[in-house]
Amino acid sequence: MNFKHIGKYLIAVAIIIIYMLCIIKLGSNKYDIKNVFPFYNIDSGWTVTENGESREIESLFKASIGLVNKHDSVTITTTIPDISEIVSPCISFKTILSTADVYLDGELIYSYGHNTENKGLMVNKSYHYVPLSSSDSGKTISIVITGTENSAFSSFSNVYVGNISDVYNKYIQVHKIPFIIGFFLCIFALVLLVLSTYLISSSHKDHSIIFSSIISFLLGAYILGYNDVIILISDRLRLGTVLEYITLLYMPASIIGFIITDNIGFNTVVTRFFLAVNVILPTLFVILHYTNICHICNFVSIFHLLAMIEGFASLCQFILIIIRKKKDKKKQINIENRSLIHSYSGDVLAIGLMIFIATATYEILIFNYQKYFSPTGDRFSVSVLTIGAIIFVMSLFLNFFFHNIDHYNSKALFSKLENIAYTDELTSLANRALSEKVLENLEKTNANYAIISIDLDQLKLINDNYGHTCGDRYISNFARIIDEMFINSTISARIGGDEFLIALKDADEWECSSLLSKFETALIKESEASDEFTYKASYGFAIHKSKDKNIGSHEVYMLADKRMYDMKQEHHLNYDKEGEIENA
Repeated sequence: MNFKHIGKYLIAVAIIIIYMLCIIKLGSNKYDIKNVFPFYNIDSGWTVTENGESREIESLFKASIGLVNKHDSVTITTTIPDISEIVSPCISFKTILSTADVYLDGELIYSYGHNTENKGLMVNKSYHYVPLSSSDSGKTISIVITGTENSAFSSFSNVYVGNISDVYNKYIQVHKIPFIIGFFLCIFALVLLVLSTYLISSSHKDHSIIFSSIISFLLGAYILGYNDVIILISDRLRLGTVLEYITLLYMPASIIGFIITDNIGFNTVVTRFFLAVNVILPTLFVILHYTNICHICNFVSIFHLLAMIEGFASLCQFILIIIRKKKDKKKQINIENRSLIHSYSGDVLAIGLMIFIATATYEILIFNYQKYFSPTGDRFSVSVLTIGAIIFVMSLFLNFFFHNIDHYNSKALFSKLENIAYTDELTSLANRALSEKVLENLEKTNANYAIISIDLDQLKLINDNYGHTCGDRYISNFARIIDEMFINSTISARIGGDEFLIALKDADEWECSSLLSKFETALIKESEASDEFTYKASYGFAIHKSKDKNIGSHEVYMLADKRMYDMKQEHHLNYDKEGEIENA
């Protein structure tokens, strides 16, 4: 790898680092809103009651309540601190897939989720703000949380007491970074969607950017849903809860669709099978949820297992692709398909995708460990998946950025290669290879066209008497005249040492005769102006009409070539008579 390519990777790393620093800066405490009134995070002094047994706990964070299933209830009880100086005080907490009942000195003052549960619907996760009175200081408050699904939760949230606005601001500050990242990803998805209309319609034909847009949106929406941003900034609890599950379930399908269309080596039978599975299963889960047969939260374990299998399979494929690239370091170029195998944009994307798969796998393992085995339960301070999502989406952006650079570089390279492959080096006219392609295309269209065959006379005489360098000048000057006189031709090509071919679309006999007459005049003028050469040529033409469906372009050329040789024979006889040459 040379320094130019190293520079590309350094740019990628620098952009990711700058973006991460911006997020850290915005997420710092510098921009936090200070509390106006006394504020309490009540972590100690609680009594927990499970299955009729009560115990005092040192910390709510380390309550070790185990896994709470459907109809299991856990009660936590404490004494309200001094709230006499707080205006509009409240006690606030969060529940997941559970009902909540709050009692103040044994009297029910708040209830949530029972109507939803009675209807057989999934109870949404929610933040609860239970109003208190300034005179409630020192009273006993009990919170009864009852699971409505199996494996509903295994830990308690923080419990805050304070002014209702201060409590809300606290939640917003805690979720500030997910808020910034989630909305950024959704806006980025919109930008990619707009760009996709251009890239698909242009010569790029890049369909992967649609999946880039979908991935960015799903990741952004998932981060907003998983980190409770939706339910904090709106009253749409069902949207915030269901959005978390649906975006999570469809995320693998969007990623697999992307890596298939981005042509980084993943378009295999196994990958396409995974794509089908990841479209069919989530769709089935959503249908079962909305028909109220089985709630979507019950499919998370199946999703985790499937994601682990696919993640392992993807990492194995990555390793095989890297090994294959190292074995074949040469860039392979196919001029017909205009494809360049090896793209540094693909390398950046592959690294970002590997990081995302690794962080997703890690988060799945940690989630299940904390939920089922850890004494602290399913409480997360930092979502590793969020970090992986940032890196992955930035790799999508860099992939798009470098992909365009690679595209335009490849386009320039292919232009040069085509110039080499299809251009005659001496005359800069088209060569035989390109003329054959043009004739093949003319035959496919079955249109009206004319083919002119031209042969440069006396080339052998000049080469033999004055050398090939002089002969090359003779050919080059003659080719320049052809290029100038047949400027509107479909192709003007040198197909042999002294042989030239002209193809004209929609030309008739009169037009061909007129052009060749002007060509003869141009040769005479060039000869008179030259102290070195007398330019003479033989030529013939043939016309193809659209009604002649059984006559191919090769046959038309052969007829034109025969007529050219007839003229050449006449020139030979004239040369013999004039004694200018012995043999043509």
